[in-house]
Amino acid sequence: MYLQLSTVSLFLSVTSTVSASLLGSLTQGVSGALLGALGGSDGQSDSPVPLRRSITELAAEAGPQWDLYLQALRALQDRDAKDPESYFQIAGIHGRPFVEYNNAGSMKTNGWWQGYSTHGENIFIIWHRPFLSLFEQALVKEAKIVADGYPENLRSIYQQAANDLRAPYWDWALEPWLPSVVLPETIEVNVPTQTGTVSKSIDNPLFTYRFPKEALQGKYGAFNTFDRMYRCQNPNAANQNLYSRNYKSWLYDTFTMANSFSEFATTASRGGSLEAIHNTVHWDAGCGGQFMNSEYSAFEPLFMLHHSNVDRIWAYWQAMHPEASTFNGAYYGLGRFATLAGSMIGLDSPLEPFKQPNGQWHTSRSVNNIKTFGYSYKGLEYWTKSESEMKKSAVQMINSLYGPEQLQKPSPASTTDAPKPTSTSTKQSSQPTTASASTQFQSAKPQSSKSQSTESQSAGSSTKTPAPSSQSTPAAGNSTVGSQSTAGASQSAVLSSSGSAVVISVIPSGTSVAVPTTSAGVNSHTETNTTETTGDQKRFYAGITVDVSYLPIRPCSIEISIDIWRAGGMAIMMMPEKGTVYDSISLTDAIASAGMDQFSGDELLQQILSRLHVVLRTADGGTIDVSQISGLKVDIDEVDIITPKSEFELPQTVKTTTHVALDKPVSGCAAH
Repeated sequence: MYLQLSTVSLFLSVTSTVSASLLGSLTQGVSGALLGALGGSDGQSDSPVPLRRSITELAAEAGPQWDLYLQALRALQDRDAKDPESYFQIAGIHGRPFVEYNNAGSMKTNGWWQGYSTHGENIFIIWHRPFLSLFEQALVKEAKIVADGYPENLRSIYQQAANDLRAPYWDWALEPWLPSVVLPETIEVNVPTQTGTVSKSIDNPLFTYRFPKEALQGKYGAFNTFDRMYRCQNPNAANQNLYSRNYKSWLYDTFTMANSFSEFATTASRGGSLEAIHNTVHWDAGCGGQFMNSEYSAFEPLFMLHHSNVDRIWAYWQAMHPEASTFNGAYYGLGRFATLAGSMIGLDSPLEPFKQPNGQWHTSRSVNNIKTFGYSYKGLEYWTKSESEMKKSAVQMINSLYGPEQLQKPSPASTTDAPKPTSTSTKQSSQPTTASASTQFQSAKPQSSKSQSTESQSAGSSTKTPAPSSQSTPAAGNSTVGSQSTAGASQSAVLSSSGSAVVISVIPSGTSVAVPTTSAGVNSHTETNTTETTGDQKRFYAGITVDVSYLPIRPCSIEISIDIWRAGGMAIMMMPEKGTVYDSISLTDAIASAGMDQFSGDELLQQILSRLHVVLRTADGGTIDVSQISGLKVDIDEVDIITPKSEFELPQTVKTTTHVALDKPVSGCAAH
C-alpha cells in the first residue's frame, strides 16, 4: 500500500512530500498511526479516486469487493489484540481501554474521559475523519492480502477490487433500519480455491465483535463490559426505533437551518446539528446497549458504517459551503487522552494519535479535504468538477435524497434492503399508542462505573408516531387543561405571562410513568431574528438547551410532544462531561397529528405553547419530572422559510421568532 502526503483544505493548503517507499506500514517504525492517501493518489492533484459506497449497494452487488470486505474485516477482528493494526487496537483508540496507542505519547487528560475521541465540540466530526481513515486503510491493506490468494484466472479482478475498496456507509436517513447483512450470525462469502471460488459460511464480522479474553481479564486496564457487543434483544426493536422518526427531514432541516460549520456540525452550537442526529442513531440502533456508550461504541460493527455516513454528510456540506468547511478561530476544548481540558483548540492543534506522512500530527487543517485520504462520495467527483459545479452537485444530491418529494428522484438502493415495519413502527400512524417507549437491553448489565452508559429507544426528530401514553391523556386546550390523573401523575395548569396554559406533571417518587411530562414555571417571552424578506412557509421547532452537568442521569432523552403526539427528542450521551448542548426538533408532524393544522398565526402558536409536553426519559423507559431539573430550556422557534424553486437550491430561512416555553435556570449544586 502506497501512502503519500495530502493537501488539506478546499481553501487552506499545506504541502510536503515524502517517499512512498517509506510508508509501507501504517504503524511499524512510527509512533501513532501514519495516514496519507490511499491508492497511490498524492492527495493534491485532481486524479480520480474510488468512492465510498452504500453497504446496501455493496451487499446487493455481491461481487469481489463484497467478498474482500467481509474477509478483510473478519481478519482484522481475528488479529492479535497486541497488533496496532488489529480491530481491537484501532477501535480502542476511540474510548477504552484508555491506553496509549502505538507509542503516540503518554496520557495528559485531567478529566474523567480518557479516550482519544471527543464529542460536543467543533472537532467532533473532524477527529473522526482520520479515525475512520485509519480503519479504512487497515481494511484495504488486509483486502489486498486476501486478493493475492485468489487463483491466477481471478487474481487481477480481485486485486483491482481491493484497490478500489473503501469503507462503506449506512445511510440511516434514506434507509432508517439496520442493514439486513448485519443481522445473521454467519454469512456466505466466495473464498478462493485452486481454480476458482467456493461459497463458504463464516462468522459474520458485521453481526458482533467478541472482545479478546486478555482484555476482559484486565490486561489493558478496566474493561467493564460484556464478552461481546450486543444491540437489541430483537432486531425489529431497533428497526422500529429508527423507522419511528423522520431522519430524512431532520437531516434536511440541518442543512437548511445551519448558518456556519459549528451550527451544522456540533451540539455545542445552538440549533439542530449533525452531531445531534448522530447521537440519536447511536441511541436508536442499540436499544440500551453499548452502542450508546462512547467507551465501547467503536467496537460495534455498525460504528464504522455509521461514521462513514457522518463523514459523507460533512463532505456534502463542505462542497456546498467551501468558505465554511471547518471552524474558524480558536476555542477552549474538552479533555481527551492527549489533551488537557481547557486547552486552546485551533485549526493547527494536533489530532492524536494520527500523523501525516511527514511525521507531523494531523490537524483540523490537514484533514479538511477528503483528497487527503484518497476517497470520495457519489456526486463529489472533484476531478471532473469545478468548485461551483461541486456545490451545485452537492445541493442536487441532498435535495434528491432527503428533500421535499417534488425535488426527489427515485433511488434504487432506498428500498432493496427495507424491512416491513410492524404497525407500531409506521411513521404515518395517526392513532395514539400505549406501548412503552423503551426497548429493554437483552441481558443484565455488568457492574459499572459512572461512565458506563446505556441507550433506550426514544430521541430524535419529528415524526407522526404518537408519544407513549398511559390510560388517559391530558386534554388539549387554549387556556385550560383537564384535571385527569394519568397513571400516578397528577397534572395542573398555570398561566404563563402570555396568557397560555402550561401543563405541569408531577410524578411521585419511585414511579416510572410513560406519559409526557411538561414544563413548569414558564415565563413566555419573544425574541426575533428577522430580515425584510417574508417567507412563503412557516414552520415551528422546539429548541432545546441543556446544561448536562445538572442532568440527574445520562444517557437520557429530552422528549418533546404535543398532547400525546411525539415530535421527537434529544439523545444525550455521557459526553461531553460538562457544558451546554443544543438541539432543534421539528413540530410539523406532531402539529398535524394533533389536528392543529386548522389553526394559524398567533392562535396556532398559543395552541403549541399550551399543549407542549417535555419529559426526560431514561434508558430503561422511565421518566423524570422536568420541574426537578435545573439548566433546561425549551423554546418554540417560529421560522419563516422560502421554499426552493429548483433542485439546485435549498430552502432559505428569512425570519426566526423565538418564544420561551420552558426555562429552568441553574440553581443549587450540579448533579453528579
